[in-house]
Amino acid sequence: MARNGFFDTNDQFGSRHLLRRMPDYVDARVLGIDTNESITPPSDAKYVIFSSEAAFWVRKDAAATVPSGDVTNGTASELNPAGYDIEGVTTIQIISETAQNVSLAYYNTSP
Repeated sequence: MARNGFFDTNDQFGSRHLLRRMPDYVDARVLGIDTNESITPPSDAKYVIFSSEAAFWVRKDAAATVPSGDVTNGTASELNPAGYDIEGVTTIQIISETAQNVSLAYYNTSP
């Protein structure tokens, strides 16, 4: 049975809330302008959730790029993903047009 990583709880007024559990590992990266950053996820991580200050692009196992025009052949980097299932991924590449911080929260089981 899959583990639900969110705690379903009620507050003192009876309202329901979903709280995400603490990540197993957190990686914080300071991105330079238009500089591709290569990240090797922890070997036992199954999922990653991203948090950032501004727009960024991500690609797995290949260099991320900021598009300068249409990319219609399936090789585009993804803009601001919420998170990924990363089983089997050896590197995560991120890039941004602005200097900023990006956090990567890794989970060994479902977040």
